[in-house]
Amino acid sequence: MTDDGASGLRDKILDAATELFGEKGYEKASMRQIADRIGYSATAIYLHFANKDDLMFAVVDAAFVRLEASLDEAVVHEGSAADRLRRIAWAYVDFGLKYPTHYRLMFVDKPEFLMARKSEGTGLRIQSLDVFQSVIERLVPAARGARTLGQFSDAVWASVHGVVLLANRLPTFDRPRALKAADLAIELVAAGIELAATAED
Repeated sequence: MTDDGASGLRDKILDAATELFGEKGYEKASMRQIADRIGYSATAIYLHFANKDDLMFAVVDAAFVRLEASLDEAVVHEGSAADRLRRIAWAYVDFGLKYPTHYRLMFVDKPEFLMARKSEGTGLRIQSLDVFQSVIERLVPAARGARTLGQFSDAVWASVHGVVLLANRLPTFDRPRALKAADLAIELVAAGIELAATAED
């Protein structure tokens, strides 16, 4: 056992929990197994996390912080609204392909955490994805006919989410295929939104 300090130990616990949740699934992974992986007693984990749900939330919360930072970074660069939409869509896909275990925990194994509160502040975790809507609003300044900004945003999210899920779940849907699919999906959705905005002006 090493003396890692409180912050270092917490990070070790989160990393080990992420690995075990990915390998065994949330239900089968135990606090004892996580403790064994890092060479500590289970008591040490309970000093940082009240229970397995609390630990799972911390893992998912940290992943959302990372995703939100990636999306925010993508949207601050100069360019048209359409270009920004493409960049944040690509940032989303890149995150999902780079961190498949985190993505599965965030959106598949425990989707109820999407509606959980952030560790800091009062917003819901799913509000991290509002950046899609904020960019689309520049393309479509107001609700158009039967369509709303939320519907446009849902279409973008569904497109990139579907690509990430296929890439992370199907062995034949490898990274090159996923990138090509993501490229086409993003272009089609962005072009469709631009066309809808132009047609209804």
